[in-house]
Amino acid sequence: DKSPELIYTTPKAIKINPEFKEGYYFLGNVYDLQGKFDNALENYKRAMSLGFIPAYITYASFYQEKLISFEDAEETLLQASKLDENCEAYLQLGNLYLLPEHLNEEVALKYFTKAKEIGSDKPEDWLEIYYERSRKL
Repeated sequence: DKSPELIYTTPKAIKINPEFKEGYYFLGNVYDLQGKFDNALENYKRAMSLGFIPAYITYASFYQEKLISFEDAEETLLQASKLDENCEAYLQLGNLYLLPEHLNEEVALKYFTKAKEIGSDKPEDWLEIYYERSRKL
């Protein structure tokens, strides 16, 4: 397992190359696992500022833990979808609108339909589950 080595070397790599977006994302994940959420969010934001799409998706997931607002999560996912039209951002937008406090079946279905249209490297069955889930609402 190279995780301890990476935890030590990643900040050094970032110091050498401040544009190392994957490094910020990795550090965000480490801080998240350590429960240091402010540090995690800060590193995800830095990775996002460098255009690293997975950081947008992960950052938005902090809404579930009530560490960011619904509006912040939604805006982050919309930004990700504009930068790189990918299935995951639309799936997560759909999921936001299936949460009880923001339930809106019409909007959820719109995002799931967009995700299905785009396609993904995920198995087709996986997309069908989300799509059918929204249609049954």
